[in-house]
Amino acid sequence: LLRTALYDEHVRLGGKMVPFAGYEMPVRYSGDIEEHNAARQRVGMFDVSHMGRYEVQGKDAARFLRYICTWDMARLAPGAGHYAAACRGDGGILDDVYVFTIDPERYLIVVNASNAPKMKAWMEDRIAGFDARLVDRHASTAMIAVQGPEALSVLDGVLGSDFVPGLKPRRCGETEWHGRTLFASRTGYTG
Repeated sequence: LLRTALYDEHVRLGGKMVPFAGYEMPVRYSGDIEEHNAARQRVGMFDVSHMGRYEVQGKDAARFLRYICTWDMARLAPGAGHYAAACRGDGGILDDVYVFTIDPERYLIVVNASNAPKMKAWMEDRIAGFDARLVDRHASTAMIAVQGPEALSVLDGVLGSDFVPGLKPRRCGETEWHGRTLFASRTGYTG
């Protein structure tokens, strides 16, 4: 089984690790009811680093994404995101994806964990006819979903800025944090 960058921290905090989508992931720490109530009443943080993350870069990045997705990503302004489906040539759905426009020649596409290897290969097979390239960010980054009514204030305290609270729903952006580039979005995508 694969492990996310946060695996050691999950174990240190007593997470019960189970197989999920090819990864060892924590299913719970203290208990289902307590954790559910924490996320619904305060804040919950979830390691979703097992989800696939790929950048599409280049002059034809939006055109490539239009070719594989049900939404025309060229319609999005930088800093906007949209939920869509990635479809086969016969119209069948391969995966539901979320695409973020970082700038007109740089997009981030997030795919489901169980489909990540398949989606990567499928996109690589189709990008050749476009002036664009696919950059795998899956293993080089971590992804955390922060949910609950106190999510924005907790993130504001951690980041020390109003960057995330300043994002409107379905918007995204990048900022520097501890010498690294941090990408954040407000999608509600993980539930």
